[in-house]
Amino acid sequence: MKKTITIHNIDATIRQLTGGHLESRPFLCEGSPIGSEVFLVGINPGTDTPFWPYWRIPHGCHKNEWIEDYLRRHSRFKPTRARIEILFKAILPIKCLETNVFSQYSPNERSLHEAARDTRVFEYLLTVLVPTVMFIHGASGIEHMEQVLKTSLPLGQFTTVTQNGREIDVITGHHLSRGWSYERVDALGREIQERCIRRRRQPVSATFITSNGNPHFNSKPKNIDK
Repeated sequence: MKKTITIHNIDATIRQLTGGHLESRPFLCEGSPIGSEVFLVGINPGTDTPFWPYWRIPHGCHKNEWIEDYLRRHSRFKPTRARIEILFKAILPIKCLETNVFSQYSPNERSLHEAARDTRVFEYLLTVLVPTVMFIHGASGIEHMEQVLKTSLPLGQFTTVTQNGREIDVITGHHLSRGWSYERVDALGREIQERCIRRRRQPVSATFITSNGNPHFNSKPKNIDK
């Protein structure tokens, strides 16, 4: 009999896998990660705003409080964070989980020490949550996911893969800090939203929509019932 995943299971597992390290950030979302249809995947957290003070059972992640702390530290959104928040807003009401290949903070990938290059948290989340759509941004994250999924993930292209018997539409792009206008991020979010809605109705085949390494969308998504 398949075990039902609960927020208590997730809490125990991420604490065990990270050792409760103060600089670890397994994910960000509002509330429980269970039911997340979209994964946003980077290489590692690039801000030292802590995760654990804002992860409280039974609610889960208090992202609004985390954002308030982030703004106290930085006064405004940095380029990547600004685009992440635009993307999440465009994807609503679909639930999205922000996560990374490596869960521990460093200001950049190069400074992440070897012991922190642990992928178990991400692999656990991918296994138990299995999103409908996954957006991977940045060359290192894409390269790692090609190894995990054992398939090529061309830049700027939707590719359908199978994980735990379920199909995931994977879209790749340059890192959100580089070459993404707010308009393009919003368009990607709306396309992901519509793709999730369509997948609820029927499977969607892989679609090729590339433009200089970033997705390009030729039509606006249809309105959906909220």
